[in-house]
Amino acid sequence: MPINPNSTEAFPSMLYMTQIIQSMGQKTQSEFYRRNVDKFYESENGTGYTMGALYWQLNDIWEGCSWSTFEINGRWKMYAYFAQRAFSPVLASPYKDTNGDVVVEVISESFQQYKSSLRVRIYKLSSLSPILDDEVAVNGDYLTSKEHYRLSAQRLQALGCVANTSPCFVYTTMPQLPDNFVFLNYPTDKRFILNPILYADTAFISPDGKTITFTLNSKAVAPFVFLNLRNHTHGYFSDNGFIMVAAKKELTYYSQDVMTVQSFLSQLDITSLYDVTPFAIDIDGGKKDDDENDDEDDKSNTVSMGISVLILLLSVSIPLYTNIKTLL
Repeated sequence: MPINPNSTEAFPSMLYMTQIIQSMGQKTQSEFYRRNVDKFYESENGTGYTMGALYWQLNDIWEGCSWSTFEINGRWKMYAYFAQRAFSPVLASPYKDTNGDVVVEVISESFQQYKSSLRVRIYKLSSLSPILDDEVAVNGDYLTSKEHYRLSAQRLQALGCVANTSPCFVYTTMPQLPDNFVFLNYPTDKRFILNPILYADTAFISPDGKTITFTLNSKAVAPFVFLNLRNHTHGYFSDNGFIMVAAKKELTYYSQDVMTVQSFLSQLDITSLYDVTPFAIDIDGGKKDDDENDDEDDKSNTVSMGISVLILLLSVSIPLYTNIKTLL
């Protein structure tokens, strides 16, 4: 929660956070449904064999702060990019199983059998270098979701993915397909969200002036990077709302209007989770604890981050939707 909920400085941060909550909730639910495309839990609750899902909502009919995917003027909001990735015909979908293991299933809606490689990395927010880097061969048949990778809870603990440390997250990549991720520890501690010092450079423009390719630079892991042009709504980015796990990332902006590199860079806003921390209060309300004997409680309070709304992101790391009725 913001220090001052009425401040004009905190309001954009609250909007940004609501976009993250919506995007992560919708992503988690949609991927859960898709993973159940070839499964049927008849003896448990009768769910499974999910062939689709509806989500709220696609667009706006008036200006305002809402859960629409697109603003009334056509601007792509964060979930537009998340939906594009979550509904890719072939997708690596990582999640944390009920026993604490990390599982990666490959979902396929491709008519042709899919054969490729799956790279699974585990990062901590404190470093751009992964603490684990595995690669396995994968294949996918039409309308299936098969497990291709599993990492035990014991191995995760050995890697240091435990409470009160720099949060861990799984990052999956497959050639020419969307990247995906899942947090294993909640990113709710200010100390571990480093300033990535994000900036764009090396921009090139197409001959028709409507396609701009540029490089995004980062000094640290940057969760939920969101790019936005302040005065231009007729276009979209090749990727957005992503986790920056490399020092450089090449991106493209596709515009319906003719632009210049200078006008593009001058109005480009770059936001990440780090940018909202100055406006946040501690979960304990900033109050000091006078009890000298509750050291464990003190530790828990001091590491809690001021963005309490992020608690809603629990759905990213545990299968909260296991009891949701599937849509037929």
